[in-house]
Amino acid sequence: MTEGLKSINYAILRQEIDQLEWCTLTLPIPCKFGLPCSPCELPNEYYLYQSNENYSEVGMKIYDFQEKTTCLKRTLCMPSMRGFTMEVNDFYNNLPFTAEKPVNIPCFKNSKPEMKVYFEGNYIGKIVEPKSLTCCQGKFHEIKIYNKDDEVIYNIEAKLKQNMCLWISDKYIDNQISYNIYDNEDEINSIGEIKHLFFGLYNEACSKADQYGITYPENANSIEKGLITMATVFIDYQWFENS
Repeated sequence: MTEGLKSINYAILRQEIDQLEWCTLTLPIPCKFGLPCSPCELPNEYYLYQSNENYSEVGMKIYDFQEKTTCLKRTLCMPSMRGFTMEVNDFYNNLPFTAEKPVNIPCFKNSKPEMKVYFEGNYIGKIVEPKSLTCCQGKFHEIKIYNKDDEVIYNIEAKLKQNMCLWISDKYIDNQISYNIYDNEDEINSIGEIKHLFFGLYNEACSKADQYGITYPENANSIEKGLITMATVFIDYQWFENS
């Protein structure tokens, strides 16, 4: 059931727009900490589509992502902290991938933001956000992808010098933040990317829905592509769901 990702080189991960969330306060910048106690916070849904190199085309739908969590967690916990289960369904309504993210409390020493990923019920790896002052290293955000043996296989980094605000003029609209994907053995040459894409002025200003373009590493297998896709969901919760 990993055939859906086997031949995919480029993809778009698009979040479902929840009309009940249009009344919530949103900011034109990514934010690590949001506002809890939102009665309109709904379970997130995402769709993964095949795309092209420039992410200008939305092709065949590959997977549906559905957050499974309680109303209490969504109300009391900001997105970057709350725990949830993410279920991924394919075209035939099979459940190839699932992910588990525990509740994360930043002030607790052993509470580290991470998400474990499973394929057909078997553990295949995890996504972890290291506890470090990335801004002091010239980085906006950093996460690591581990395989089933808990070995780092990919480092994903976003540089600090990027357009992180929603700039609007008669000729220019930009709110794109790029994450470079590096092989763990080569942290200089990027082999893929995850890019936060502009999702329309109305969506950006009045909702928390986002979309991302993904360029998978050329030599990545289907399991690794699944982990990278889950890392994109993880990024959304850590930064963009809070704003």
